[in-house]
Amino acid sequence: AFIISPREVSRGKPYPDMLERIASQLQVPLGRLLMVGDSYVDVQMAHSAGAIGIGIPETEEMRRQMLDWDAVIVDSLEQIFFE
Repeated sequence: AFIISPREVSRGKPYPDMLERIASQLQVPLGRLLMVGDSYVDVQMAHSAGAIGIGIPETEEMRRQMLDWDAVIVDSLEQIFFE
């Protein structure tokens, strides 16, 4: 387990640097990395990195902004399943 914060990279959200570092550490291709967030900058970062962005917005306005970044939108973590 590890934590990557903006302090560990050159640029923070919405730039892809944190996800690129995570993918490198996990040795996972960015296209298979899943980013779950509650803000449009989270899914914007996922989009910029080529990762999968899942948004859990608290407001309709945030939902609309997330959709601008091709995010999958869910209402809660319980709606995310892996096959």
